[in-house]
Amino acid sequence: AKTGEPVELKDWAGCFAMDSIAGAAFGIEVDSLSNPKDPFNTNGLNLLNQRFWILPLVIMFPRMATFLRKLFGLSFVQLSATNFFVDVMQQALKERRLDKKSYGDFLQLLVNIEKEGDSRGSVDAEIDFTDHLKTSTTWTRRSGMNEDEMISNAFLFMLAGYDTTATVLSFTLYLLAAHPDILAKAQQEVDHKVGQEAVTYDKASELTYLDMC
Repeated sequence: AKTGEPVELKDWAGCFAMDSIAGAAFGIEVDSLSNPKDPFNTNGLNLLNQRFWILPLVIMFPRMATFLRKLFGLSFVQLSATNFFVDVMQQALKERRLDKKSYGDFLQLLVNIEKEGDSRGSVDAEIDFTDHLKTSTTWTRRSGMNEDEMISNAFLFMLAGYDTTATVLSFTLYLLAAHPDILAKAQQEVDHKVGQEAVTYDKASELTYLDMC
């Protein structure tokens, strides 16, 4: 902005989204804006740049996925990137299980779900109709999550959250830049309600004008 040169907001917002996902879902600190060649960022972009032309074929012909992988080595996502994030998630889970502290992130929620027991007994008897449900005779009830399910949820967190966050954020920043009067009001609210304090969820919830933007 100081030099008057155009700025690609989608790239900047993408770095912010990637760093946020790395911290919330995988429990690691990444600064992809300063270091775009960080392995997490490069593998994340490779994971997100999927071969979308394969998806319709796999949906219509599910067995074709195995055929394409064995014959041509093709898959919907890059296997190297997939293996990278599986390793990262396994290591993150290992460290979080040993850590006695509790964190307010998505990874901690997964670990808590893994540890939780059967909570059926805590349900009010007046609203518990579990015994009246008809279920398969081969179905067994299992509480918590296994590691594969936890890793899958982390993958879904990235796939669903990266581009949506980056697109909305870049478009919002563009609109604020195009309307400096609105930007000034939003900045004034942030300065008044947050100031030099750390931005927390509770503080962000108080930014009603910025939320309307």
